[in-house]
This record gives sequence, C-alpha cells and structure tokens, in this order.
Amino acid sequence: MDIKKILCPIDFSKYSLRALDDAVDFAKKFGAKLILLHVVELLESYDIYGDSFIPNFYFEKFSDIKKQAEEQLKKVAQKYTDLEIQTIIKEGIPFEEILETEKEEKVDLVIMGSHGHTFSILAFLGSVSEKVVRKSKKPVLILRYDDIKNK
Repeated sequence: MDIKKILCPIDFSKYSLRALDDAVDFAKKFGAKLILLHVVELLESYDIYGDSFIPNFYFEKFSDIKKQAEEQLKKVAQKYTDLEIQTIIKEGIPFEEILETEKEEKVDLVIMGSHGHTFSILAFLGSVSEKVVRKSKKPVLILRYDDIKNK
C-alpha cells in the first residue's frame, strides 16, 4: 500500500489529539502529507409544529467559533514542523465532511480516534468514527485509547 496522504479529523478532544500523535508517526514512516480537518458542526434546526427554529444567537456566534477553530488548528499543526501538513476547516455534519474531504483530497488513509466530544450521546446517534468506517471508500484506522478519560 502506497500512502501519500493521510487525513486526520480533529475535534480537539483528547482522543482526537492522541490519534493525531499516531497519525504523525504514520506520516513520518511513509513520508506522507498529513491533512488535518476540523468540522464546525452546524446546529440542526428544530421542527416545532412544522416551523423550523434556529436560535438567532447561533448565527451571531458562528463566525467567532469558526475563527477560533482555525486558530486552534493552526496551533496544533505548528507543533509538527518536520512534516507537510495541510489544515482544513469545514462547516457541516462531521462524518459527511470527513467523507467529502477524503474524496476531494484523494487521501490514502484516514486515521481518527474512536471517541470525540459527543462521547455521551454515542449510544443514541452513532459515532462519527463508526459512520466514517461504514461509508468510507478508503482504509480507516480507528484508534481506541482506554487510558484517556475525556471530560
């Protein structure tokens, strides 16, 4: 297997940052480019008696949230000066944007943590990593870390 591009989704949870460390090791071993992706999740609209409802304050704060995410992702990337790293910020549903980026960037491998910020609701919604594994056209390495307590 020739690995030239690795996609590593980052939600800034301890799990995703630990997966990043392992993705860096893979990238170094294969001489691959590492693509870091953060998805700013859009608040879903709520259907209340047939009318969609999204709080106005969400749209006012959204640009600030996206800007903070861009700054934080750049800081994370700056730690690894000996690698070719590309950072991407997208808006949307995380698993869909991960799959779209996989296709757009023609990655050879996706590396991600088994849990993220939505850890407490995984039983009801299904995890992002599980959806990526099921729908990806490329190999996906899911890294599980039992020694991390994500609070």
